[in-house]
Amino acid sequence: MLAIGERRADRLPFTRLRRAIRDKRRVALHYADEGGRESERKVRPLALAFHPPAWLLISWCELRSDFRNFRLDRIASCEATAECFADDVVFLAGS
Repeated sequence: MLAIGERRADRLPFTRLRRAIRDKRRVALHYADEGGRESERKVRPLALAFHPPAWLLISWCELRSDFRNFRLDRIASCEATAECFADDVVFLAGS
C-alpha cells in the first residue's frame, strides 16, 4: 500500500516532463507539499533526478523566484505551456 501522496512509478509524469525539459517549455503544476497543502506553480523544468525514495523535478519556480525540487509523486497534474524559455547563463549562475 502506498502512503498518501505516493504514486506508482508507472503513473508518474516522466514522459510529459522529459518532453518539456527537452523542448524548454514552462510547465504548470498542481502540487501538494508534505503536509498536503496544494499550490499551483509555473516552473522552468531543468532536470529529473532520483533521490531515494523519490523522483524529483529540479526546476526554477517562478512563484518563489528560486530553484526548487518537486517530488513527482506529489504532482497532481502537470501541463507544458506554450511558453518557452532559453538557457540563460546569468539566470543559472544566480547573478
